[in-house]
Amino acid sequence: MQIKVTEPIPVDQYIEPAMEFPITLSYNNFEIPIGIHGLLLAEDNKILASLKELVKVGAHADEIGSLGAFGTNQINGQIGEVDHSFSLVSILNNKAIDHIGNLRDKNPKGDVNFKLILKIKVCKSTALIAPLHRKDPAEIGPPMRAVLEQMGGYSLIAYKHAGDYTPKENDLWLISGQGGPQFLSLSNIQQEITKTIYSSNWIQDFAPKFGVGKYIVAELPLPPSKAITGEFSKRLNEAAESLQKIQNKIQEGEWTEAVEKCRPVVELMRDEEMIKSILGKHGYNEDAANSLYSAIKGLFEFSSKFHHKVDKDKKTLLPVAQAEKEDAYFAYSTSIALVNLIAQKISKPELA
Repeated sequence: MQIKVTEPIPVDQYIEPAMEFPITLSYNNFEIPIGIHGLLLAEDNKILASLKELVKVGAHADEIGSLGAFGTNQINGQIGEVDHSFSLVSILNNKAIDHIGNLRDKNPKGDVNFKLILKIKVCKSTALIAPLHRKDPAEIGPPMRAVLEQMGGYSLIAYKHAGDYTPKENDLWLISGQGGPQFLSLSNIQQEITKTIYSSNWIQDFAPKFGVGKYIVAELPLPPSKAITGEFSKRLNEAAESLQKIQNKIQEGEWTEAVEKCRPVVELMRDEEMIKSILGKHGYNEDAANSLYSAIKGLFEFSSKFHHKVDKDKKTLLPVAQAEKEDAYFAYSTSIALVNLIAQKISKPELA
């Protein structure tokens, strides 16, 4: 039996995140799969979820094969290969999605690698058919002919190996179990198969349907060491590192914590003169630099409301602010835009 697993796809019909693994089994008519299940493992061998056969609404009966017997099937060249296609489904909880995200962070390409441990229960035929022939009295010589005629027209049943033999009557098959009385046997086949979902496919196809949304992909070049030094350089690096932390919290659905992780990005705005100087070296006049700085600073003001317990006067208690999904994505996209802007400007040669 051969097992082929094609590319996994997200499933829309489930409330929880679910993945479908299309599978094709190839086998002959001496064996039939009667059940399949398994486990879905991450690349670190942690079990993410179980694998079960996908039941589709409105599906009709599907024949998966018929058991044959040895003997005449082999003689007449009736051994055929059957392909049976179906799908396994795996339902992922939030912890599994989080674990996948953590492994993606460690993967150099951001890919998702799975292991499928499949166990297939197979019913196998051990039946052997012997070709029997019926001989009428007229076809048999003496003395057996006379005996059969005296018995009232009985026929003689005889065994004869014949490569092209097919009995005219349906009841002339004689079955044995190849040396025993067992005609069927059950066995389990276990196989491990690896599958990879590439980073671009995960972000575009799986992440949105799993409730973690679409991500903004930005190129963040590392500024040359000689381009910038001191405290601002440290803040810029910390801001760039915080973007991954924000994304992780979004993957976990922790919207308030995602906004709170924007703090290192907000710290970039503390050095107003440095930011205006960088912008000025790339064609911004003073009014343009002031306007952009004020706009960005205003956008980030709201993020402080999610981690400050008291007002600016250090006395007034603030009501607890809870971020929602759209707030987290606003903070994430704004943070990426600012870090990308500053990093790109620093990496480019200054205008004359």
